[in-house]
Amino acid sequence: MMFCTYALKKQFRILHSVFKQQWGGFNDPRDKALCMSMNFINENNEKQIMVNQQIFGSLKSDDTIIAIQVHNRSDYLKIAIDALEKVKGIEKTLIVFSHSVFDPKINKLVRNIKFAKVMQIFYPYSTQLFPHSFPGDDPND
Repeated sequence: MMFCTYALKKQFRILHSVFKQQWGGFNDPRDKALCMSMNFINENNEKQIMVNQQIFGSLKSDDTIIAIQVHNRSDYLKIAIDALEKVKGIEKTLIVFSHSVFDPKINKLVRNIKFAKVMQIFYPYSTQLFPHSFPGDDPND
């Protein structure tokens, strides 16, 4: 099961390189945090880690897959996770959390799920990751 294509990974590396060139490296602590976030997201998307596989086994052809689009509202996500935990047969499910932003608090919520197989994927071209170039504010716009 591939969620991240080779072309997407290559484009992300190119954009990451352009960001470093345009802004003279990562001298500002915010830029270093941004670089760490980019690296985490790229590595996570590339590895496609399925959490809890050792507890519930590999994904089977008849297992259900639930995709949840996550934004930045951790309180709503917590309610959704608590509700999913009560669903009959949830242990036979892969829950894919697709994130539009990188938020350590939200990541912790997802990583603490113990009732089903879980995978996280991240949108690699967010304004959070590219605030000084497309899709964020580009000084050349």
